[in-house]
Order: sequence, then C-alpha cells, then structure tokens
Amino acid sequence: MRTYLDPRVKLIDGTNYDLAFYTWLKSRKHVIKLEDGTKIKDIVLDGVDDLYFDHLDSRVGIMSKLCIVFIVSDMDYYLLSDNPGLKRRWINKFYVDNELVEYSSYREKIMKMNLQYNNFPQYTFEITGSALFRDFLYNINWSEAWACSNRFLFSVYNDVEVLDESMYPISSEYRGVPEWESQFDTYMKKIHETQITDDNRPEMPYSIASEFWWGCNHKTLISILSLMKLKFPFFYEVYGKLMMNSVGINESNLSKYVDYSLDQYFLADWEKGSQYVKGFYLIDTEMDMIILSQFLRQSPSVISGLFNELEHNNTDEFVHKIFKGGTTMKIRFIASKARTLGTVSNRCCNFAANSGSGTGSWSGFLEDFLQSVNSTDELRSILPCKFDSNGLLSNCKMYQDVRFRLSGGSETRNCPCPLLTVSMNDAQFKLDRDKNKLGLLFYDLTKELVDKGAKPYSDDIEI
Repeated sequence: MRTYLDPRVKLIDGTNYDLAFYTWLKSRKHVIKLEDGTKIKDIVLDGVDDLYFDHLDSRVGIMSKLCIVFIVSDMDYYLLSDNPGLKRRWINKFYVDNELVEYSSYREKIMKMNLQYNNFPQYTFEITGSALFRDFLYNINWSEAWACSNRFLFSVYNDVEVLDESMYPISSEYRGVPEWESQFDTYMKKIHETQITDDNRPEMPYSIASEFWWGCNHKTLISILSLMKLKFPFFYEVYGKLMMNSVGINESNLSKYVDYSLDQYFLADWEKGSQYVKGFYLIDTEMDMIILSQFLRQSPSVISGLFNELEHNNTDEFVHKIFKGGTTMKIRFIASKARTLGTVSNRCCNFAANSGSGTGSWSGFLEDFLQSVNSTDELRSILPCKFDSNGLLSNCKMYQDVRFRLSGGSETRNCPCPLLTVSMNDAQFKLDRDKNKLGLLFYDLTKELVDKGAKPYSDDIEI
C-alpha cells in the first residue's frame, strides 16, 4: 500500500513583516509628525525595545505582530495600527514631511520600493513536500536549507522495510498521475533488484516526499513567490499559496516581473567545458538530478539550468513531466576559486556518491580537477579530512554523519570509508563500487595507513 503525504508548510520562526516598515520609518523619524502636527521624539518596537515600555500592558512576543510605536515623550506614545478602533493611543494616520499618510497604504508603497530594508524580516519554514519542490527552493544560493536525507533514510531500513513501498512516501499532488505512478513502480522494481541506495536512486521519482527546512528574508520570499506565479504555476498553486498563508502575504504583494536576482538561475548559451577567469570558475556540464540535488547546496555560487527544465505555463501538462534521479540536465556552475576547490575537496570524500564516472556520479564533475592528482600525498592534500606529520588520519570533519556506515552503524547499505576503518576489505569494496581513479587512490592510501599501523578512527583521536 502506497503512502501519500499532503503538502504542508509551517512557519517555525520569523520576524514580522512590519520590521522592514519599522526600519524605514525609524530612518525618517526626523520628518514624521502626528496628525495634529506634533513632532515625534523616537520610534520603537513593542516587544523588542524595553526602554519606554515598562508601563505598557500590550506586550507581544517576537513571533507575534510587532507594534510600531511613535514616542512623543517619556510617558506619551502612540501605537500604529491599520485598524485603530476607539483606542485612544492607537493611530493609523500621520504626517511624513508635509504629506498626511494612512498607515496601510503608505506601508504598501514603501514595501513596493523593494529596497534593502526588505531583507530584515526573516522566515524559516518547515515543509513536507516533494523532492522536486525542495530542489526548486534549494537552487536559491543565498537561502538557508536543510533536509531529511532520503539517501540516509532509505539506507537504514531493515530487510523487510526496504522492500515495503509504504516506506517511500509520495507527495499527494502526484497521486493518480499515471506517469508518476508508473515511475514509482519502476523504482520499487529496482529496489527489489538491489537494496544499495546509490544503485537504485537513479530510478527514484522526485515525487518522493520528505520533511525539509528552508529559510530566507522577506525580499527573497516575495521574489520567489512572484517567480512561482509567473513561471512555475504548479508549484505556486500547491506550495506558494501555503507559504503565503503562513506569513500573511497576499497576491497583491507579489511582483509582475521576475526579479533580476532570480533571473541568473535560468541558463542561456550553454557550451560544455570549463573556464577560469579572474578568480572565478565557469563550468558548463551535465549532471543527473540525484547529484544535482547535492550540488545545489553550494553557497555562495550560482547554479543555473534546473529552472529551465521546471519552467512551464500549463500546469496540466507539467504535472505529467517526469523527473527522477537519473534525469540528466545541462547546468552551469559559477563560483570563486576558493568555493570551487572547496566543493571539489568535499566531494572527493567517500561520503559523496562517486561511483563510476558519468553524469550520475560526482566523479564526472571531479574528473578535470583530479587529472593532476596521481599520488597518495596529492590525495591527502585535496581531501577534506586532515592528516598528521606521519601521514595518519587525524581529523574527519564528517565523522558524526559517516559513522552510521561503520561497523555496528545503521547505514549498512552504503560504503564505509576505508580511511576511517583502516580496512583493506573496505578499500576493495570502494574500489569495486567506484571503478575509477578516485577509488584506486583511496585503495593505495588505505594500504599506506595499514602498513604504518594506523588504528581505526574515533572521536578520541579527533583534533
């Protein structure tokens, strides 16, 4: 029996929308007056600034709607509201220079200027949804992201669970769509053939659901919601409206154009190859989605190409377009030299999916960078782990994650790192799995560690 999860969006942390408006008003306080012409002394936020508000009984928390307060004197104040009612100290009209403005309409005008104060409000969402929508959000390189790893989860199932289709939840917007249901059938057939996660994931449909987290500032949220409405209506209808409801954003707040900050994620004039220009790498390459899902989480960098594949006008047509782990995409990667070499280093780690050398392996991306790496010392210099003066492993920064693959761990279906176990059997396992230059270098380095009498790695020797 298949399991379907309804998309869900929950705001778990966030400053109020009015924080941006507050910073604007605060920066212009010297030209703000009350409706009767009285000049204000200061502007503060109730719930944040305690200087004036020991006597206020309207305390609000950071998750509540923050109140903008005009201070006239130490004991005289007025609270802004779009609906002041009959309360004496609540107002919704005031002068900005010589113009009498109304709170809501003036705030809307200020927000639409889309200046930097819109970066101050921050939001963190907890989302249950498809891997496809997750990657759509994660493509924005200045946002914050974390996810439950399906690769890890599916690798820790026991021998019965791993063959049970109910253990692989599907996001319900794809329920009953023949193409997606058929791809899930193919995926389960592959799982029955091999329970090694890295071997069956090329058939994994990106309708697979999981829990993930995504955070951004207000300006980015408005831009991405506007983008969804304009070019990704399927995502907008399923997820965009849920996000808007959770933070109180209306459709009238959205833009009618794609913000320039997001336009860079659309690929143009792709030509396979790499360039290094004035401290930056520009790499045009091909990559399967299962690797791209990891690649997207490279900040600061710009990765374009995914948006081109996801863009659509007709929701009814798009819902039938299949994306799976083995879907190959043309992408462009632009990053500084330091960021690029950091990516290379991290993806040389055994933790990365390095089997083979094609578009479904990190080795395909690493190939050019590994041409000059031909010895164990050169491998040491490029790996993210650290070695002491004797060439022995002294620090594994990923240990608390990769330890699940070691003896007694839960992640039994993925290859343990032979540098941690100091095991030639594990080195041979990796070589047989990877069948590439990196696997051979790991084998040679493991043999060196064995010959030097190295002990299996633990936190006790971590520096």
